[in-house]
Amino acid sequence: MSAATTTPRQECTMTSDEALALALAENLDTAFERLACVWEQRLYAFALRMTGRPSDAEELAVETLAQAWRALASYTPARRRELRLQ
Repeated sequence: MSAATTTPRQECTMTSDEALALALAENLDTAFERLACVWEQRLYAFALRMTGRPSDAEELAVETLAQAWRALASYTPARRRELRLQ
């Protein structure tokens, strides 16, 4: 990940899963930024352990988040509201 994304973002604050699910139901684009902020480092660290290559780990983390956004965009707001994000 780039230098800007390898350290936790200043604006990334922990949000309860329930609050994040409600936010995703109300405004997917804005809330997804928070979801990505919370999960990107964990995804990258996991992918790095699996691949051993930073560039591959970055690509996998980005693609995983892109797939998550596409899936969430296909859900109705009611379904997003009921998500369990653990």
